[in-house]
Amino acid sequence: MLHARDVRGLRRYILLGQLVSILMGLAGLVAIGLFFDPAMVGIAAKQQAEYRGQSLFLMVGMGFVCFALFFVVVFTYWSRRLLWIWRNTIPTPMNLSIDIDRGMDSTSYDAILRVDASGERDWIVRLYSPSWPLNDLQSLQNRTIRAKVYFDPKSQLPAVIETELGLLWAMAGRSAYRKQRII
Repeated sequence: MLHARDVRGLRRYILLGQLVSILMGLAGLVAIGLFFDPAMVGIAAKQQAEYRGQSLFLMVGMGFVCFALFFVVVFTYWSRRLLWIWRNTIPTPMNLSIDIDRGMDSTSYDAILRVDASGERDWIVRLYSPSWPLNDLQSLQNRTIRAKVYFDPKSQLPAVIETELGLLWAMAGRSAYRKQRII
């Protein structure tokens, strides 16, 4: 398979997100346990009265569990959706350039997509961190190349970008996309 590295990279990234969500869910269950029975969580008998029945632990715990369930579902759905889009839709040729923003905490990657050289329509798409070597990605930063863009049939938003170097995966959520007119 030509893009096996990129598919494995997407699955690793999604697995990491699911793992973090599960750990958050476990923290929520601990907080709920503090509300109902602090001894079950390992709190000393002298301190159990301070925890039992405190509604803050119940609310925080339920919030963490709901948040974790939501993101496990979103991560699973979006990764499967991206793979389905890549395998089952017809790509649109577009021009691609990459914008790399190195912040204090992390690095973000944006794909800038143009329908044609005149720049009639621009898409700016937030990407998951690519599984390619960093040097290959940096080589795309200051130039424009041709790419195949797979659009989500439901939302009509770019989801997968195929280049000669590999696949780029769009992040989930409408906030990951901006559509702009170029004058």
